[in-house]
Amino acid sequence: SSDLFDETADGTMAAWSLGLRKFGRPDIVLLGIAPDAATDAALLLRDIAQTLASGERIEPGDTVEAPGGRTMMASRFDPAIEPAVAVEGDALLLR
Repeated sequence: SSDLFDETADGTMAAWSLGLRKFGRPDIVLLGIAPDAATDAALLLRDIAQTLASGERIEPGDTVEAPGGRTMMASRFDPAIEPAVAVEGDALLLR
């Protein structure tokens, strides 16, 4: 899988995975990324995508450990909240 970034209206970045659907998993969306944190976000997306591609599941309400000891909660992504994100089908928002 790969990932894409785009700047959002408030100047932060959105990032999302592409290609997890071929593994029967939802793509992952991150919002509100500071531009100087884009590298960390890309690494986080890559790690989560690898975890999902290897057979793990993340469901809405699950938590994911992020680098630096942060815990992120998964929820169903609503494309209406961020038009910059171009995912197809089901996606999970981590925040």
